[in-house]
Amino acid sequence: MEKKAHFLFGKKCKIAILVINKSRSNLFFTLLDVIGQPIITKTMSSPKISNNKRKKLATQSISIIINQFKSFFYLYNIEAIYLVLKIRINKYVWTFFHKFKLLKLKIAGVFIQSEIPHNGMRVRKKRRK
Repeated sequence: MEKKAHFLFGKKCKIAILVINKSRSNLFFTLLDVIGQPIITKTMSSPKISNNKRKKLATQSISIIINQFKSFFYLYNIEAIYLVLKIRINKYVWTFFHKFKLLKLKIAGVFIQSEIPHNGMRVRKKRRK
């Protein structure tokens, strides 16, 4: 893996942005630099994790994703992470907090960007089986 010079992470403290997004049956993780350029995107449906929906959305699979991001954290000397959550705070987010603590990465901030339904109050209908 080669270090690219066009990514910017700040001068004093190297900060990266991690965006967590969810579709109906998948989670997407995008690592960005400070100006918003994507470095890498990972998904829970990668072949290393599983194609099974139940295993794919298990908290143990977060460890696999973090291990894939770990090489980029060390390559670019990232010290802190700014989280952008496009999901509700749930078991995945708490697992991320715990894993970042083990990697000795600081969480610089958390921005929750939740979606609002089209009329402001209705939730999405359940899928029929």
